[in-house]
Amino acid sequence: MYHFNDVKDSRNQWASEKDFVHCNLCGSDRYTVIAETRRHVPTAEETYTFQIRLVCCNRCGLVYCNPHKEKRELQRYYANAYRSPVAFNNIDERRRKIIQSRIQLLNQYVAAPRGSLLEIGSGEGFFLQRALAKGLQVVGIEPSNSYAETSRSLIPQLHVEETYFEDYETEDRFDVICSFFVLEHTLDPTTFLKKCHHLLLKDGCLYIEVPDIALYPRQFSDMVSHEHTYHFSALTIKKMLAKTGFRVSDIRSPGSSYEFGMAVIAQKNEVKEIDQTSWHSMDPTAYNQSVLCFQKHFKTLEKYRAALKSEMESLLNRIRAGQCKMAIYGTGIFYDLLFTHTNLGTGDAILVIDDNEKKWYKPTTQGLKIEPPSRLAEIGVDVILIASDCFEAKMTENVRQWSCAHRRQYEPFCLHTRAAKLSLELGGV
Repeated sequence: MYHFNDVKDSRNQWASEKDFVHCNLCGSDRYTVIAETRRHVPTAEETYTFQIRLVCCNRCGLVYCNPHKEKRELQRYYANAYRSPVAFNNIDERRRKIIQSRIQLLNQYVAAPRGSLLEIGSGEGFFLQRALAKGLQVVGIEPSNSYAETSRSLIPQLHVEETYFEDYETEDRFDVICSFFVLEHTLDPTTFLKKCHHLLLKDGCLYIEVPDIALYPRQFSDMVSHEHTYHFSALTIKKMLAKTGFRVSDIRSPGSSYEFGMAVIAQKNEVKEIDQTSWHSMDPTAYNQSVLCFQKHFKTLEKYRAALKSEMESLLNRIRAGQCKMAIYGTGIFYDLLFTHTNLGTGDAILVIDDNEKKWYKPTTQGLKIEPPSRLAEIGVDVILIASDCFEAKMTENVRQWSCAHRRQYEPFCLHTRAAKLSLELGGV
């Protein structure tokens, strides 16, 4: 269970000496505990359990997980359990807008058709494809074999290295390095950015996007993520970049598609020795901003949880009165939250389905068997509860397609959207 703890402590019984880490930004070992929770992440291969303890550095305001997850554990998770690649012909309009906005921002700082670009965490290669069309020479780094293969099938001539950036070795230097929503996943962002600095040519450009703690949405999975080791504010990311030899040229919201993030353009600068006395001095502005952000988010979250339970109750009343039969669509993090934060019982759903065929016929954490969507046609389902807080639009479209294919009208029940709307009415902003 999450909580906010006002007690400013150092090490305690929760974090052992071996697991304890100092602040990656300023080196302090003094912090405030923001939240503690445990998260179970079911996948096709296994269920990963993450112990999460989020803290805020008392000196500089950086928010991070303490203790850290082990590198081997993280790499195994990303290799086996991270999001599945998206085929080019299945990119939704939201993704297209994201890529377009990135290219437009890059156009302001990089002249075409010259230069070389490295993307760290290149995924399916959609951004690299657009950068290549812009006239840049592009290289991608992607540790996931399935993502790398998808990018090569998109454009066979794409050069994509299957490795982690920390292990990447090259004699090449680049005019531009891009990294979109990767830095928050690293175990050592300082070393990551120093390596970027080393691989950039003189006056080279770094373009990164990271979540902004001031703009986090209602989902607790984003506020206290099992995947995010670090959480940045505009103040702390600027400090991190200054520390690693960059001068920030622009910082802005990356647009409505990623309304909870910030896009940062920085130029390679000379690395300067920082006055340790001033650097290690207390920054109450950054610290207070970070702590107050999470206090505000958790108050909002309470209203969202209440709305989630209320909206679910309206569906459960229909089910238990025999007015409809329900299938649950999706078995990710949001699926488990349904059973934790609403009155949903295992007997309320007659079917649990998922798009990922590797999960089919395996049990969920509640013991319900996961089945393919084709089973919908065999069972008299009226309502499909969409168990997602990120992909409702795409999943709703799938439900509509199944309705046409099965010649049966399924009602998509978008619980997250309904709860978010209700929490706004309750003052959850």
